[in-house]
Parts: sequence; C-alpha cells; structure tokens
Amino acid sequence: MSRSPNPGSPQWSADEMLLAPYLARMVEHLVADGHDERSLLDGTGLTLEAMKKADARLPVEACLRILDRLGELGRMPVLAMRVGGELDLRSHGFLGYAVLASATLGEALDMAVRYLRTRTGLLTIRSFTEGDQAVVQFEEGVPLGERFPALIDGLVAALFRIAGQMFGVTPPPESEIRLSYPERGHHSWLREQTRGRMDFDCGFTQIRFPARWLELPVSTADPQLVQLAAEQCEKELQRFRRENELLGRVRQLTQRHVAEPRPMDAVAAALHMTPRTLRRRLAELGTTHQEIVEQLRCAMAIDRLRETSDSVEEIAASLGYNDPSNFGRAFRRWTGMSPRAWRRSRAEGSHSR
Repeated sequence: MSRSPNPGSPQWSADEMLLAPYLARMVEHLVADGHDERSLLDGTGLTLEAMKKADARLPVEACLRILDRLGELGRMPVLAMRVGGELDLRSHGFLGYAVLASATLGEALDMAVRYLRTRTGLLTIRSFTEGDQAVVQFEEGVPLGERFPALIDGLVAALFRIAGQMFGVTPPPESEIRLSYPERGHHSWLREQTRGRMDFDCGFTQIRFPARWLELPVSTADPQLVQLAAEQCEKELQRFRRENELLGRVRQLTQRHVAEPRPMDAVAAALHMTPRTLRRRLAELGTTHQEIVEQLRCAMAIDRLRETSDSVEEIAASLGYNDPSNFGRAFRRWTGMSPRAWRRSRAEGSHSR
C-alpha cells in the first residue's frame, strides 16, 4: 500500500473496502460520549464530516486503523451491534433497494451475495444448501484477526433489523446462527433475540434456515425497482472491484484442495498463476497460503467434530494429515484441546443445557 511522503496528509491506496458512513456512525457515537474526533481519526487524514458523505469510501488501511482505535477504547463490540441495529435496508444504498424489491427471499439473498462488494470488501458472503437447509456463510474479505467478531456482531444486529423490515419478525423462527468465535458477555442480547438459537466456537460463521424459505415472497417486491437497483449495483461493482477479492477465491479453492499434498500448487493453477506469484499476491494482502490452510483446517475440523460421528482418524485423513497424531497436535495448537476432548466437551455442554 502506497502512502504520501507527507505523514500529515496520507494518500491511501485506491482499494476502497468500506463505505465510510458505517464507521462514521460509530465515531459519531463516541464523539457524542465525549471522545475527541481528531484522536479517533488520527493518521487517516479524514474528518467525521467527510466520512458522513453517502458515497465516501475508505481504503483498507484507514478502515483497520479506525477499527483498531475503537477496539483500544474497549467499545468496539457493543458499538458495532448498536450501529448495526440502527441500519435498515434503505441505509445500504442501491443494494438495500435491490434486496427490498426482490420477489423472493432467495432472490434477495442472491442480490446480497453478488453485490455486497459495493458496500464493503472487509467481509464476503457465500450461500449454498445442505440437505433441507439453506446456509449463508460469512468470511473475511481481508485478514481481520480480532476485528472479525465485532464486525460479525454488527452484521448480525443489522440482519435482525432487516428481517423485521422484510418479514415482521426478528429473527424468523427455525433459523439458527453459528459463530466461529467464543461467546462474550455482550452476546446476551443476541441470545435473547434468537431465543437461544445460536451457537459459538463453531467451525464457520453461518446463518441457517429451512431451504423452503428461499421461495418466500417479499411483501415489498417491485420488479421495476429491483431491475433499476441491480443495474446500479452492477455498475458500482465493476467500478469498485479490486484485487482484494483474490482472498475469497483462494479460500474457496483451498477448501476444495485442502487434503492434497501441495494444495497451493492446485490453487495457483486454478487461478492461472505460478505459486510464486500467488505467494507474492497473498503477501500483499498480509497473509500466506499456509495461514489460510491452517484456518480452513481448523474450521473444517471443528465442523466435522461437531456435526458428524466420523472418527478422529477419518477427519484427519480428510484434511490431508497422513498421521492422526500430527492432526492432534495441530488441533491442540488451534483450540488448546485434543480433538476427542473437544468433542466430549461439546457433548457434555449440549446435555447440560
């Protein structure tokens, strides 16, 4: 990422990652609570007034710097949920209108998956079905580390607001939320909202609901508006698409090839790159392919231990471990527990509820 030689007025790269008004609301709340605007935005060359413009966009470095500043104050998780709960569909520009005007929930979801990039590149969405369940899965668009849980908390709060707007219930019954990070004290509000239909320390961050809901009609459907909004979203997508989308593609391909001896070679070939080029491109995004492999193996292992009765040896082999003891050591490094102890603790926890 290039910066201006003048540290007082940095020129961030053109890789816009988040529409500024989202973060502007968080900063605005803190300023109202007595925090100094200049200290919150120090080093970004931004002002709160500039961030509040509807079309203002923040590059990745500015986003992460502000998020870290909010995190240092210990306000990030609660603040993210507060702002998320304030945002209805109309707060999300043409994407919001495309979702609101869709004919069915399935079409609305397709719009969100396709055009989320017009609002942010920090997170990505995948949707698929597993048996009779529809699954919406959220992943990092760039390496976020400890910032990821707070952003997801805010997104979940926003989705509650959207569900109420579209279907009059928050969240709909039979839905389930799975979060890939530990439960904290501020999550009591989410548990109350979901009436306990949420789980933590899961392999992936997902929202699940009956697949038949994809056919549910949206009461605010408007064929003309959805076409107009989708056309505008497509224009924005083409304008703002950047290299950072590489990470999501690499994660998908790596998951497909994770059990192979040299998954990076397969991923690079699928992307029409040399392994050396792929290594360089990932380094520019602040990560490595080995880190991505580790993250996916951890998530997939937790998912298999949680959802299946497969033996530890079978799970190890499916993740590319020829020696189950190597898998056991890796899993202990990820979670602090052996695979069998982790599965046993989950079973005991579910029986005690």
